[in-house]
Amino acid sequence: MARISAALILCTLVTVYLDACARRPQAPPPAPPPVAEVQPTPQTRRFMATAYSLEGRTASGRKAKPGIVAADPKVLPVGSRIRISDAGEYSGVYTVADTGRAIKGHELDIYIANDAAARRFGRRAVQVEVMQGAADSPR
Repeated sequence: MARISAALILCTLVTVYLDACARRPQAPPPAPPPVAEVQPTPQTRRFMATAYSLEGRTASGRKAKPGIVAADPKVLPVGSRIRISDAGEYSGVYTVADTGRAIKGHELDIYIANDAAARRFGRRAVQVEVMQGAADSPR
């Protein structure tokens, strides 16, 4: 009889303990860390881009063709290799081979062979990463 009483008391104590634990409010989960705003890397800069389709020779002496951009030589010297993003189907790697009187500061002119496509491109903000400066380019 003493064993049954001890077992009954032990079961009652365990039940009371478990019941108390179940009712204890749970601590809220820790707050997630704040989301950092995505910033361009120091090597990536914002430019305004337009497109041109004029054929002929560029300031570098090369023929205007896809893969060529015109830029302000004070910002992107002729011969620089750049990667353009946020330009839709025209995103990619380009060579600065041309300059233009109307291109000042952080502006680019992307060569697009088709006149209508160049007009549709319009003017848009793009991100530019300098992959190889003019001084670094092989001669």
